[in-house]
Amino acid sequence: MIDRMKDGDPDAMAWRTELKNNYSSTVPADGGYLIPEIMRSGLLELALQQAIVRPRAFVIPMDSLRVILPSLDVTSNVASVFGGMIGYWTAEGAAFTPSQARFGRTMLEAKKLTGFSLVPAELLQDSPMAFAAFIARQWPKALAWFEDNGFNSGNGVGQPLGVSNADAVVSTTRRVASHIVTEDILEMYSRMLPASVANAVWEVSPECIPELGTLSISVGTGGSAVMIMNMANGMPLSILGRPVIVNEKNPRLGSAGDISLRDYSYYVVGDRQTMMAASSVDYAFNTDDTAFKISERVDGRPWLESSITPANGGPALSPFVELAA
Repeated sequence: MIDRMKDGDPDAMAWRTELKNNYSSTVPADGGYLIPEIMRSGLLELALQQAIVRPRAFVIPMDSLRVILPSLDVTSNVASVFGGMIGYWTAEGAAFTPSQARFGRTMLEAKKLTGFSLVPAELLQDSPMAFAAFIARQWPKALAWFEDNGFNSGNGVGQPLGVSNADAVVSTTRRVASHIVTEDILEMYSRMLPASVANAVWEVSPECIPELGTLSISVGTGGSAVMIMNMANGMPLSILGRPVIVNEKNPRLGSAGDISLRDYSYYVVGDRQTMMAASSVDYAFNTDDTAFKISERVDGRPWLESSITPANGGPALSPFVELAA
């Protein structure tokens, strides 16, 4: 009889090899089922981009479905300011010349943004993590992401009017198709309303970064390029002193608005109802699912109705500037 445990015996070594090959921790039928599975309670989550518009906008509470805000109707500063106010140099004892501002109105009407999930009761009972807490934590983040998207590009029909669709947007001509060059950046900066420069931020699609990273100004023979994008100090990047926000919601490189310069203090956000969440085990009683819902009522739109002709009669200026396709 062969001693199966004898070291060095060829038959014994072949027997042990056969056992080793037949049992596997990676093949369920060959022993993998015998290894207990452990599920950690931590969940790997994908972080969402932080809100861009709301933290920088003019946010007001809405006491009813519709709120009307009086606003100055300004289209030109050539001969007057604030839509019609004129200051006159007047001789001593001469009569005053009347002038007055012109007013318009900006109307906010609450729009409803919702989220809804059905979760099997077994998942709520058996999950090692608190799944209800996950829903309660993640749905507000998701709604905030879609809210920001509406403030950015909404068409105003059943949703906010986004900045990119506002009549006040100034669109500058792109010099090289599907590229961004230094002259584009300088032209956009020159069309920003001067009073807005201190509040403005650049928003760029991620695809724009390689283009922006190589922007330079030639200084002629014997000189070297002068970078206009500050990448040395890490985030946030800056161009001409204004922060650069990389926004995944921006259109792709070469499309209108792939890069924009915006002052969101000219954007109004109205909160009619803050986010409200609720759950129910009765909605899907026959399938034993628990329903989770969350909603808010909000609206947003730029309050400036048009771009502004500057006092010198030059090209129109705006707090919202984007590069054309």
